Amino acid sequence: MDWTAVVAIIGALSGLSGLVGVVVFYKPTKRKIIAEAVHLEASAKHEAADVVEHTLDGAFKLIERLQSSQTATEQKMKDLQCENDNFKKRLEKALRRIENLMQGIRILFNQLKANRIEPAWEPDEWSDEQ
Repeated sequence: MDWTAVVAIIGALSGLSGLVGVVVFYKPTKRKIIAEAVHLEASAKHEAADVVEHTLDGAFKLIERLQSSQTATEQKMKDLQCENDNFKKRLEKALRRIENLMQGIRILFNQLKANRIEPAWEPDEWSDEQ
């Protein structure tokens, strides 16, 4: 036999053994690869669900904090509006009192002038619109 024939026979046998190996191990390997793919897909879905749940929890906590903050801000606004209303009432009362006092001062000045007494002091003209 020729060396080339021996080499060709050895090459053919190794190719045939490789083909037999592929045929024999193909189905178990395919099942294993599919099982791993299914497992990885399930793991990915589970992790995605965990991420979504975590994100939703964070979002709901943030919404709760914002609602709490909004409620507190609304209460502060109500309190400030009440204080502002009270301040306006007190200011209006003080303005009426000042107008009354200024009228009294004018009357007294006119009495002094009618009796020919020159006052040592005279108030500036006053208006609540200044």
